[in-house]
Amino acid sequence: MRLSVLALAEERPMWELAGPGGAVAAHCSCAEADGVLGTASGLVVVEADRVGFVSRRQLQQRSILGRTRSRTPVGRLADWSAPVLPSSVTLAAAVEAVLSRPEEHRYDDLLLRGPAGGAEAWRLLPAGAVLEALAVSMARRASRDELTGLLNRSAFFEHLHEVSLGLPGTGRRLAVVFFDLDRLKHVNDTLGHNVGDALLVSVARRLKAASHPGDLLARIGGDEFVVALTVPNGSDSDLHALLHRIAGRYLAVLRRPDPALDERARSSASLGAALSPRDAGPGGVETLLREADLAMYGAKQAGGDRVVVSSLPPLFDDPDPDRMPHSMHRALAQDELVLHYQPILDLGEGRISAVEALIRWQHPSDGLLGAERVLAAASADNALVEMDLWVLRRALGQLREWSDRLGERAPDWMNVNLSTVTLANPDLAAEVLRVIAECGVPTSRVRLELPETTTLDLAEGAPEQLTALLEAGVQLSLDDVGAGTSSLRHLATLPVAEMKIDHSFIGRMAVDDRARAVVEMLTNLARGLSITVTAEGVEAVDQLRQLMELGVDHVQGYFVAPPAPAAVVEAVLTAQQLGVGATLFPRTFFLPG
Repeated sequence: MRLSVLALAEERPMWELAGPGGAVAAHCSCAEADGVLGTASGLVVVEADRVGFVSRRQLQQRSILGRTRSRTPVGRLADWSAPVLPSSVTLAAAVEAVLSRPEEHRYDDLLLRGPAGGAEAWRLLPAGAVLEALAVSMARRASRDELTGLLNRSAFFEHLHEVSLGLPGTGRRLAVVFFDLDRLKHVNDTLGHNVGDALLVSVARRLKAASHPGDLLARIGGDEFVVALTVPNGSDSDLHALLHRIAGRYLAVLRRPDPALDERARSSASLGAALSPRDAGPGGVETLLREADLAMYGAKQAGGDRVVVSSLPPLFDDPDPDRMPHSMHRALAQDELVLHYQPILDLGEGRISAVEALIRWQHPSDGLLGAERVLAAASADNALVEMDLWVLRRALGQLREWSDRLGERAPDWMNVNLSTVTLANPDLAAEVLRVIAECGVPTSRVRLELPETTTLDLAEGAPEQLTALLEAGVQLSLDDVGAGTSSLRHLATLPVAEMKIDHSFIGRMAVDDRARAVVEMLTNLARGLSITVTAEGVEAVDQLRQLMELGVDHVQGYFVAPPAPAAVVEAVLTAQQLGVGATLFPRTFFLPG
């Protein structure tokens, strides 16, 4: 399988990721080879003009089988089709090599031939290391602004919410400074966009030099930058002065001329800063950003080239500590949680093949709250495991009801999200299987979605739990693939059934060729590993057309159908007709009549 799209992936040598690899002649016995093995994962086998590979597992099996078999020439065990790559092999070429191998050898190490005259003749590159490097490369492309290398808008907001979740009770407060360049449009119009781009790169470099470790710095728009940081509690007047000094430090570096720029490409900036209230929860992040943005516009209206600090603490949506976030146990006890279901459309069959269960909170004061607020509350109240099991039980009960009433028109699978906390639960398998049995649903119809933030250490740290679930027939799905650095590495260690491509790539396909390239690469990767691929966040017909051209199996998003109560989804399931003509119709059931 040829993945031409990988030419667009980040090119980097793999030599430093490879481990030591000894070499033996093909006529050496397995016992002799085992003595050379040491701590390596395998050995390079050489015979005349061909090169092969034998793994540690193969050699150890021969040793266990007895002395006679240990005399077998190692060449009889070698995989002579193993690809031999140069020491300068790039990430793109390494991924290509992994995917082009036969399935039985797909996760064997790759052989890297040392540079001429080098101290090492061979190194072994694990397939898992290749997939992890690919994940790192894609995560950077998903989270970074192409021009400046800073965080982009979506990544900044995600990081900011993570920081806000950990602030309550720490005695620190969140501060945000917005920047808007006053003359970028003039520079672009008079000197050209190349010079304007150089100005943006210069601004990013200077802001980065002025920031401190731990500060979040991003470019969130054409001429807009933002920095977020935490500061210790103090009096309002002291904190107001501190925030003015911080913003002033950034303004000073922007005022300073950059000798690398055209003298006419200078630009002043308008800065707005805001500070969160004491012990504010994550629900107030959007309000804090709005306050800083308004302060920035105040600076611009006053003539620019200045700092304005929001004078009043922003009013948050959840000031009452009894309301948010520490009330998840109450919500569970009083049955305030509800599930909405989002259909997943099989493009080949033109039918809804699965639905994803998404939690909502019918809050007595705040109305219907989305998943982000619910998860924040459950995390703060140490109720994630309890909440996840509640979702699983309620969702599988609904699947059983649909199966009884709708027969073949019921979804084949129910996708249920599990938090990293739940995945670390030592009783995970027993509790999940108990819930499945209580609901009377076949295990093969249950898909557990692993969050992108699941680390390999966590997955490997609970092998008995995951193995028990897989052996029982439960399927695993990798969520938000491409958004971070951990998902792809799981492909080398877990037999997952589904890969869900992160919505950030789908949303940019129409305007960013690299985003389309990543989607194509992930689709081909999944196909090579016999994994179902689902594109998340499909919101427009042009995105759907491109996904169909790329051969994506399944799609999910507001263009197909938004999350909705069970009764609405059941109406769609009842009315759907098999065939290609049905691929777009579900959305019409969700439009206001």
